[in-house]
Amino acid sequence: MRTSAGLDGADAFGRKRLVADEELAIAQKLQSDGKHELAYARFKQVAKSFPDTPAANIAGDAVAKYEQDPAFVKRANETAAGGKAKGTLNLAQSYRNAGRREQARAKYREVIDSYPGTSYAETAARELAAMGK
Repeated sequence: MRTSAGLDGADAFGRKRLVADEELAIAQKLQSDGKHELAYARFKQVAKSFPDTPAANIAGDAVAKYEQDPAFVKRANETAAGGKAKGTLNLAQSYRNAGRREQARAKYREVIDSYPGTSYAETAARELAAMGK
């Protein structure tokens, strides 16, 4: 005999699987439309957000295939980082221009930590080195 709490838990897991399947379908559609960078990001999201679901397993396999091409991964990460990384770099530069060196350093480090392997992280590292101590 199931309790109402057991039914609620099973129902919640069923909803989670349904959402995971919907998100996976979106990723697969992006992939079939040739929007691979967007598909890659969506597959990664499904694998991370819905662990222990069949959709996460399928998404994880798709991510692994994409990650066999390091040049693609770098391009996809550049695209994904774009707006946020640029904004953070601009803020760091503003802090630097205003003489707020510690805040600038913190923002450059944030870019390096948040967007490793991207041109944004490379730029931040160069700027940080140019600031010296």
